[in-house]
Amino acid sequence: MKRSLLALLTFLCCMFLVPSGTFAQNDENEKYDGGSFTITPPKGWILVSGNLGDKELAKLPENIREHYNSRNTDVLFMNIAGLDQQPTQGFKDSLNIVTVTEEIPLTDDLVKELTDVLKQQYVNMFDNFEATSMEKSKIGARDVFEVKGTYSILNYSIMMRQVFIPLSNVSLVMTCTYESSHEDDVADLCDKAIRSLEVK
Repeated sequence: MKRSLLALLTFLCCMFLVPSGTFAQNDENEKYDGGSFTITPPKGWILVSGNLGDKELAKLPENIREHYNSRNTDVLFMNIAGLDQQPTQGFKDSLNIVTVTEEIPLTDDLVKELTDVLKQQYVNMFDNFEATSMEKSKIGARDVFEVKGTYSILNYSIMMRQVFIPLSNVSLVMTCTYESSHEDDVADLCDKAIRSLEVK
């Protein structure tokens, strides 16, 4: 597995801490067109990085706009207002998608390598990282490699779901992170968003 993929993964699971303030809330549940794919994000989650047009940019506070619009990601959706719809300071549940410009053929050897390398990578990156599952699975009819785990950062207990999706010449990596206290509300939202992915 190439170093470029591992370097990319250090970004994909990072936390997003946002200062308190008044944020615009998007109640629309629109399909997002990423060029090579479309996805329907969770309702109310705001596009903060990716193909941001004037409409999307206008919804973001200045500090969020400046920080995330230049991120190395195809698209990042964030629940800025939080589950209670009140702006709070702290971790913000998020879903991001990155195109990896290399194939990730899910052979038995690569699945084993991904399992070993990613587990060590995340143990080094995060406090108290535990993999709850790392396995080949399916999203619809498509074979994927899926990672589920937990870790802590600052005073937050975080849950992560990451899906590697091989395509013909590239691969997509989708990562959903959320506070463990939100699991009952967010896990299903993430699953529906991930399963809404359509590759063109």
